[in-house]
Amino acid sequence: MFHYLQIIGWLACAVYSTIPAFWFMIHPFAERWRKRHRSPFVLLVPVWMAMWIVAALATRPWQSILLYRADWAWAAAALLFACGLYLYSQSGKNFSAKQLGGLPEVHGGNREQRLVTDGIRSRVRHPVYLAHLCEMLAWSIATGLAVCWGLTAFVVVTGTMMIRLEDVELEKRFGESYREYRNSVPAVLPRVFCIRVAPHCATIRPMSIQDKPPKGQPIALDPSAKSASPTEPAFTARPVGAPVYHGFQVLDDVSADGFVFGKITDFEAEAADCGDAFVIAPDNSRAGIVWEVSETQYFTEVCPIEPSRWGVWAVSFPLPMNKRENVRRNLQSVLPTLKEKWEEWRERYGS
Repeated sequence: MFHYLQIIGWLACAVYSTIPAFWFMIHPFAERWRKRHRSPFVLLVPVWMAMWIVAALATRPWQSILLYRADWAWAAAALLFACGLYLYSQSGKNFSAKQLGGLPEVHGGNREQRLVTDGIRSRVRHPVYLAHLCEMLAWSIATGLAVCWGLTAFVVVTGTMMIRLEDVELEKRFGESYREYRNSVPAVLPRVFCIRVAPHCATIRPMSIQDKPPKGQPIALDPSAKSASPTEPAFTARPVGAPVYHGFQVLDDVSADGFVFGKITDFEAEAADCGDAFVIAPDNSRAGIVWEVSETQYFTEVCPIEPSRWGVWAVSFPLPMNKRENVRRNLQSVLPTLKEKWEEWRERYGS
């Protein structure tokens, strides 16, 4: 029985090891594939299956080299198998089958180009690749085969290259939204933080501050905001020259000393004790805030000051966000520190 499991593990790792090569066949040549009238997968899938055979034949001489054999290894592997399956299941949520299959990359007529940052992707940018790694590590630990460990190490190297190139590609496609996402959410290994990703920046709260798991919250869209795309909302398809947080609702009647409050989380549609918002300075420059109603006062950096905005800050509000007068008073409570950040931004980038 153990011998057959070793064979299955070796073949599984051989298949997994070809995934970066399959990616390299598609992405660097995406424009060429899009020009084809027929689906490129008619050619790509058979070539990928041929890679499985090549990988198996190339590693067959080392298939029987056993580094160790231990019953406890299967218990450890079972946890990794379960983690991998969980990641696969979560990766499919809020992510279409076409996106998982890479169809938007190679089909010129496919307009499904949206950046998904919620769910499991609020904790790790590439959960599918993490799932692949979990499965390969599970087989390596369980079987103790040198060939499985070798193939896993090979994938770590080639997969790192693949992820770096994919990040460059996604940044070109989604621009600043992806840069903010990439800077806030790790690629493969999740941080030990509770992370929620808002449309324009990941928001991070240590579990000591927010001990409740994040849940979906309604967002406050500005119906009058213009979008650069006929099929996407304004906040995901900002027109050229539009400021950050374009597409979200600005509360013109909630201001203090010339600073105006804008809401991302729609706390007026649904009661909330934490959420995302932004502040507009008198010169129309903007900063993001991650707010929480809390007796514990804090003001910490989430995203640094950059040319397009004067940072994103995690702040505590003393009053419940249940009426606009409270919102104004909450804004006033953090405004002295916000002004300091705005002045710092003006010294660096302002006119």
